Amino acid sequence: MATSNGGLNRFDPETETFSCFRHDANDPESIDSEYVTAVCPDPQRDSIPWAGTDSGLARMDTESGRFERFRHDPADESTLSHDHVMAIGSFPETGSVLCIGTMVGLNRFDPDSGTFRRYVHDSSDPRSLGYDPVYDVCYAGEGKLWVSVHGGGLCRMDLASETFETFAHDSSDPYSPSNNDTHPLLVDRVGALWVGSRGGARTATTRTIPSSRCTGEFRESSTDSPIRLFQACWRTARASCGSAPRAGG
Repeated sequence: MATSNGGLNRFDPETETFSCFRHDANDPESIDSEYVTAVCPDPQRDSIPWAGTDSGLARMDTESGRFERFRHDPADESTLSHDHVMAIGSFPETGSVLCIGTMVGLNRFDPDSGTFRRYVHDSSDPRSLGYDPVYDVCYAGEGKLWVSVHGGGLCRMDLASETFETFAHDSSDPYSPSNNDTHPLLVDRVGALWVGSRGGARTATTRTIPSSRCTGEFRESSTDSPIRLFQACWRTARASCGSAPRAGG
């Protein structure tokens, strides 16, 4: 369990008690901050947790309770792109992909070398990350990831080519996302992608039509909630995918 001022907590369901792992400035093998922003299991060993904080990334040895720290080094491009970690995504479906979202870009961890591959926004490259603050990441299927970028909309990353496709707000297009400040992501049991943003929640059907061959169309739905609800359906050329799927809900 991540806390904002109490380190990392582990719950024991048998005893219904918590173990607390706190930062100790005198102990380099303690967690690197009291402010824990994200927790995620290792894609190869789900008993090994990763914890992101406002001061870096840490991998925990559950037997000893000790942490291995990973920090940003401005002189080394194989380190984290930034120490303020916002999200961690573990994807065993892809083999061993572990991605870390930070205030300055997305990072992919190489378990063999213990190094990171950085992905940051490049205004001259439309296939780069849509913007730098990465708030969440989840698996899209077919070797692709969804990445929410604060201020840059929603991005879809192709792991093989290491390129990004961005779905951003366009004031001239009523079917584009209404807001570029996207935050939490979730793919539910029926294959719908849920996207939280400052403009409300959105859903996108990703199972009926392979998401790698579709473009996004966002539509506002009527709701009695004070928070606007958006539905997104995915459209594509009939020649390649057939007719468009129904909007998820």
